[in-house]
Amino acid sequence: MNTPSFDSPSAHDNHDRTATSHDGVVTERLSDLVRAQLSLLGEDPEREGLLKTPERVAKALQFLTQGYTQDPRAILTSALFEE
Repeated sequence: MNTPSFDSPSAHDNHDRTATSHDGVVTERLSDLVRAQLSLLGEDPEREGLLKTPERVAKALQFLTQGYTQDPRAILTSALFEE
């Protein structure tokens, strides 16, 4: 079985992503890795109940780690308001 390689994009490459955006290339690559993991665990990633799982996991990982590419100062500054 060929295990897909994954070169991690740096945080600087994704600095302009929004909270709900997903990088299509990263989603595809992460999905391939999840499919490989499922296969290694003895699951059939092509069975009906798992067909969409790799993409869901890929998008969830991107959402859960989006803070690594965000500037905390910009976020906190945008939360301030003038009275």
